[in-house]
Amino acid sequence: PAGVALEEWLFDSSAGPERRAAEARFAHGHLLKPGDVARTEWRVRCAQPPYDGLPVPRAAIPAGVVLSREGDAWIREDRVRGVALPLYQGIMIQPFMPSARGWLSGTGLRAKWDYTQPQSPRWQPQFLMDYKEFSESTDSRFDRLKIGYRRIARTTDARTFIGAVCPPFPCGDSVFILLVGQGRNQEVSNVSSLVNSLAFDYALRTRLGGVNLSWYAIEECPLAEQSRVGDLWRLVGRLNYVARTFSPSQLMPDEQAPAAILPAERVRLQTMLDVAACDLYGLTFDDMRYILKDCDWPVGTERDFDARGFWRVGRDQAPELRHTVLTLVALRNAAEQTAKTSDGWLLPEVLRLADYGLGHDDRAQAPQPVATQLGPRFYDWQLAQPSGEAQREGRLHARNLLGELDYARLLRHPHSPLERTDQESLAQVAESRGKYEAGRGNVDQVDIFE
Repeated sequence: PAGVALEEWLFDSSAGPERRAAEARFAHGHLLKPGDVARTEWRVRCAQPPYDGLPVPRAAIPAGVVLSREGDAWIREDRVRGVALPLYQGIMIQPFMPSARGWLSGTGLRAKWDYTQPQSPRWQPQFLMDYKEFSESTDSRFDRLKIGYRRIARTTDARTFIGAVCPPFPCGDSVFILLVGQGRNQEVSNVSSLVNSLAFDYALRTRLGGVNLSWYAIEECPLAEQSRVGDLWRLVGRLNYVARTFSPSQLMPDEQAPAAILPAERVRLQTMLDVAACDLYGLTFDDMRYILKDCDWPVGTERDFDARGFWRVGRDQAPELRHTVLTLVALRNAAEQTAKTSDGWLLPEVLRLADYGLGHDDRAQAPQPVATQLGPRFYDWQLAQPSGEAQREGRLHARNLLGELDYARLLRHPHSPLERTDQESLAQVAESRGKYEAGRGNVDQVDIFE
């Protein structure tokens, strides 16, 4: 709603490190500092384009009415004659970004791809596949997730394992998949947090001799005990499940933290995940300093680096802003900061690399700003949207993606993150029991009404 006001100090990007540290306070459930919120136009605070032109809030649209992606057309569910799904290609995936690139034109090596922004994720594939044909050969339920990763991988790239949690879309031969358990949110996300970590990537690089990430290379890599992983899935959800396609697996009864769509928050959460992975793998600061050697050299340095090193990660950024360097910093002081705030580790206001034995120039001897350079953590509309409306909208998307019967089945599933007493939704579906029994005859699906 445009009428929800946020305090002006949240938008003051001119605040220096000293003032930011002095005026930090809890707001909207987060420890925020001046400049941690980016201002947007009032229409965007009502709804993100193109949905800012709708006559009613999107959460108020009746179930069964499906909007076009552009928001300028709609169709009723019972009028849909066919569905086409995007076909995954390797270039479309980046760590924790299942729709990182969108196809523009061309084919093969001449194909042109554009980057999609985390704040407006959308699948724009080169090829489509009929949903019926796909569903006949695999489990295509939209509340079942999988980890998709690039098949072609080199130990001399910035990262070797490049993967993300993907919805049940078909994959071409350039994308391999990992199926985890029953494909539920928590178990898939926890595994994704580990395989996308720098620690796992290093273990993979030491084993990979070719350019294909075949199963023989993946299965030799260590994976921490799942019982020890804890709640890392919550951080993965904020990084990976930004698109509304993930609504069926993201339904939660409690208030959720805003999605990480701005660079500062994404770097912060990825750093926290890497530090957690180090703890699970038993890696110390000295271990990671060896793994991430040469990552702290200034921009433009030309020397003989280790061909398999991670120095390519963020090499166009100042050393103190790189994900690899921040991981080393966080590994040293994560325990101290985690105890101070429920937000976990926070980006440092200033960073003197020499304090951590890092850096190779004069800049490393002086404190350099970090948080202000990476920018705000949230948009104003992320903090202004009432949690109740966000939950209603998420349920609406889940209902339209799954269909009436499968949505009720999700609500009643024993492992569902929602309460099993969503009587309103179940009552609406129960009215159509006879129709679905006659049309589908699936005993497992019908029995949810018993």
